[in-house]
Amino acid sequence: MDSLDRLADWVFHAVKKQPAAGVPSALAVLEKRQGDCNEHSVLFTAMARSLGIPCRIQMGVVYQQGRFYYHAWPAAWADGGWIEFEPTFGTRRADAARISLASGDLANASELVGAFGNLKIEILSQ
Repeated sequence: MDSLDRLADWVFHAVKKQPAAGVPSALAVLEKRQGDCNEHSVLFTAMARSLGIPCRIQMGVVYQQGRFYYHAWPAAWADGGWIEFEPTFGTRRADAARISLASGDLANASELVGAFGNLKIEILSQ
């Protein structure tokens, strides 16, 4: 688990936060070292898999500053279950501010199309 926390820290510090378009490859992210949550998640996932750790990308929404936004973050199989990480924001682990709507690889992002526009989220208390 400690190695995954260190990986999340490394990706957070190594990849400059910058909006990006398209579906990135881990190699391109490693070369350019910039991108948004998709790039951070793709790089973390590829590096974890290279260590033999099963990993997938969670796609959905994150609640920040009073609004929900699209977000992607990785989940790795460790200690007998899926543990979600947050290499984009630098908090190591994902918290309850995220709602996963699809998982796998970014190629599965098309599964989100039906959710957006039909999704209603109500915050009951903060």
